[in-house]
Amino acid sequence: MQSFSSDGVKIAFIDMAPTSDVPKHRTVVLVHGFASSHVINWVNTQWTKTLTHAGYRVVALDDRGHGESEKLYDKTAYERDKLAADVIALMDHLENGRADLLGYSMGSRVSLAATV
Repeated sequence: MQSFSSDGVKIAFIDMAPTSDVPKHRTVVLVHGFASSHVINWVNTQWTKTLTHAGYRVVALDDRGHGESEKLYDKTAYERDKLAADVIALMDHLENGRADLLGYSMGSRVSLAATV
C-alpha cells in the first residue's frame, strides 16, 4: 500500500492499472463510506477488479482515520472539507488533474465536496 502526506496527514491508497485492452484510459477515484476502508468497500466487493477489467485506472484511498491512514484525535480533522481536500491532494500527488469519482455513503458526500 502506498501513502502520501495531505497537509501533514498520512493518507494510504492503492493505484491499480487497467487489466484489459479496453481503451478507456480514464482514472476513477473510489472513496469509501464511514467506519470502512478501501478494502471493505471496494476490494472485497470486487469493484476494483470490475473497473480495472473495464479499462479504468483505479485509485482508492483510506480516508484519514480509516484503514491504513493516520488516525487523528481532533474531531475538526474529520470535517468534510478536509476529507475532500485529501481526495484532491491525492489527485495532485498522482499528477492526475481529472478523474471520475465514485463514493459510497459518506464517500459520496466527500466526492461531491471534492468536485466544487
